[in-house]
Amino acid sequence: MVFGVWYLVFGVWCLVFGVWSLVFGVWCLVFGVWSL
Repeated sequence: MVFGVWYLVFGVWCLVFGVWSLVFGVWCLVFGVWSL
Protein backbone atom coordinates (compact mmCIF):
# COMPACT_ATOMS: atom_id res chain seq x y z
CA MET A 1 0.00 0.00 0.00
CA VAL A 2 2.70 2.45 1.01
CA PHE A 3 4.80 1.43 -1.98
CA GLY A 4 1.80 1.98 -4.26
CA VAL A 5 1.42 5.55 -3.00
CA TRP A 6 5.14 6.18 -3.51
CA TYR A 7 4.99 4.83 -7.06
CA LEU A 8 1.98 7.06 -7.80
CA VAL A 9 3.72 10.16 -6.45
CA PHE A 10 6.91 9.30 -8.32
CA GLY A 11 4.95 8.68 -11.54
CA VAL A 12 3.16 12.02 -11.32
CA TRP A 13 6.43 13.81 -10.53
CA CYS A 14 8.15 12.18 -13.51
CA LEU A 15 5.24 13.12 -15.76
CA VAL A 16 5.35 16.78 -14.70
CA PHE A 17 9.14 16.87 -15.03
CA GLY A 18 8.91 15.22 -18.46
CA VAL A 19 6.39 17.80 -19.69
CA TRP A 20 8.57 20.66 -18.43
CA SER A 21 11.65 19.11 -20.05
CA LEU A 22 9.76 18.78 -23.32
CA VAL A 23 8.62 22.42 -23.23
CA PHE A 24 12.13 23.58 -22.36
CA GLY A 25 13.64 21.44 -25.12
CA VAL A 26 11.25 22.81 -27.75
CA TRP A 27 11.91 26.37 -26.56
CA CYS A 28 15.67 25.82 -26.83
CA LEU A 29 15.26 24.43 -30.34
CA VAL A 30 13.15 27.39 -31.44
CA PHE A 31 15.59 29.86 -29.90
CA GLY A 32 18.53 28.07 -31.52
CA VAL A 33 16.94 28.14 -34.97
CA TRP A 34 15.86 31.78 -34.53
CA SER A 35 19.36 32.86 -33.51
CA LEU A 36 20.82 31.41 -36.72
